[in-house]
Amino acid sequence: MASIRIQYFGTLRAAAAKAEETYDLAPETSLSQLLQQLASIYDIGFSGEIFATNPAEPIEILWDSLRSDIMVMLNDKAVAHNHVAEILLQDGDRIALFPLFPGGG
Repeated sequence: MASIRIQYFGTLRAAAAKAEETYDLAPETSLSQLLQQLASIYDIGFSGEIFATNPAEPIEILWDSLRSDIMVMLNDKAVAHNHVAEILLQDGDRIALFPLFPGGG
């Protein structure tokens, strides 16, 4: 069993109704599997904040596709969306999830 720390920011914090938590994982759990587990715990509102939806059916979650405006950090390093399925989490890992905020000037 691995224990990790997850931090939520912005709309993800509101959807999870908490700023952070410690979460226990089974061995060989990927980052993608963790995100799917969290989505099943925190309902459709959280799922829609993390995963892309089908444009034709906005309620249909695309479980293998993260939203482009979500940043996933693992141990203070950004994770490319195309690598979340291959990253296996380890005891003590720190995950941060937050939306990217548009802006500029």
